[in-house]
Amino acid sequence: MASTSHYVPGVCNINPVEIQRRKMIGHVGFGVFVLFVVLLVAFHAPWYFRTVVFIPAFLACTGYLQARNRFCVGYAGAGQQHADDGKVVSITEDSALKADRAKARMMNAQAFVTAAVVALVFAVIPL
Repeated sequence: MASTSHYVPGVCNINPVEIQRRKMIGHVGFGVFVLFVVLLVAFHAPWYFRTVVFIPAFLACTGYLQARNRFCVGYAGAGQQHADDGKVVSITEDSALKADRAKARMMNAQAFVTAAVVALVFAVIPL
C-alpha cells in the first residue's frame, strides 16, 4: 500500500495538529500584545517604550500566518516538514528546499512589516 504525503513544497509543510499549535501561538502573541497596550497606555509610556509592542505583534502575526498558510517557517528553515501524521521528515530535494525557504522568507517579511506598522502606529498615537 503506497502512502500519500500531504506535503507540498512551498505550499504546505504542517499537519492539522501543527496548524492548531500555530493558531495558539497567534492567540498568545495577540494576548500579550493587548496586555502590553493596556499597560503602556495606563502608565502613559513615552513613544519609544510603546514600540516594544512590535515583539508580541510579530509573534501573533507569525503564528496566524503559519496557521492560515499551513506552513511553518521554522521547519522550512531547518529543511524539514511535518505535513503528515508521522514524525518530522527531512527534505532532501533541492527544488523543494528552495520553494520552502522562499515561502518562509515571504511569510517572515509579511509578519515583520505588519508588526512594524502596528508598533509604529501605536508609538505615534498621542496618549
